[in-house]
Amino acid sequence: MTRWNVRTRQSKAFFDLGDYLKIDPLFTSTLGGGFYDLTTPNEAYWSHVDFIVQQAAANGLQCVFTPLDQGGWTQTSLVNGTTRCQQYGQFLGNRYKNYPNIIWNFGNDFQQWRTQQNDAVILAIADGLRSTDSNHLITIQLDYLVSESQDDPNWISRINTNGVYTYYPTYAETLVAYNKPTIMPVLFLEENYEDENNVGELGTPKVLRRQEYWSMGGGALAGHMYGSYWTDRFANGWQSHLNTQAVDLIPKMPRFCVSRPSDTTTMMAGEIWWQERAKRRQPSTIKCPFGKTHAHRGDGKCLIVRADES
Repeated sequence: MTRWNVRTRQSKAFFDLGDYLKIDPLFTSTLGGGFYDLTTPNEAYWSHVDFIVQQAAANGLQCVFTPLDQGGWTQTSLVNGTTRCQQYGQFLGNRYKNYPNIIWNFGNDFQQWRTQQNDAVILAIADGLRSTDSNHLITIQLDYLVSESQDDPNWISRINTNGVYTYYPTYAETLVAYNKPTIMPVLFLEENYEDENNVGELGTPKVLRRQEYWSMGGGALAGHMYGSYWTDRFANGWQSHLNTQAVDLIPKMPRFCVSRPSDTTTMMAGEIWWQERAKRRQPSTIKCPFGKTHAHRGDGKCLIVRADES
């Protein structure tokens, strides 16, 4: 069943790991208050994680791993303290350093990162992991409603990829991340989910398509991640929402971006991407369908414009 699902998701360029990792417990011992001891990994659980990662690799898929989700595991990290957290990071790094298809994403809804003790324990996991694994991309997702990884200066020296998280127009925070003086690839981590309403805008196919092209046009050249109300929590009936129109659009965006001619110029501005070949060598303009006009290259090369909706 796992192999079949991974293969069917290959055509969409992604799949959701959550359903395949529901094997408890993750760890074999607990500390005060019943919180897991992060230094006692359950081999049965982690062997299953290994299997999933291997199946994903065999089908050309990357796995984005959050070592300890701060949307719900903050107290576990605090009870363990920095020493155990660092040991847990070392365990993860040693176990997965030779897998080619992993991206480490710390934090996740890390609303309390500005509290020093909360940040310190996650920094300890990162330090442990980095001491044993120098092979992978590392980023951190901070807080909603808008953030990028370098908002927390403690992480700048520990990451090599800047992660963007926003429920507002995706190009805005992507451009902030792209223009940071400490230069690193920008990975768009989270925005409005399909069929979810976070800031008064339901995640329809149009909204999701707009988010994808906005982020890529804004500089998220390391990629864009999709989210779904249905698979985020495995809501009743989720199985019927695996091949939606929004899902079908996901692989089309990267195919378009990587297939554009090498002589393309990209202009960033707002709603859609517009591709045109100049038929004259003189400078000209393109009248965009939403009323904005942008200068066209005058050398006959390809131009892609993402035009603002007026």
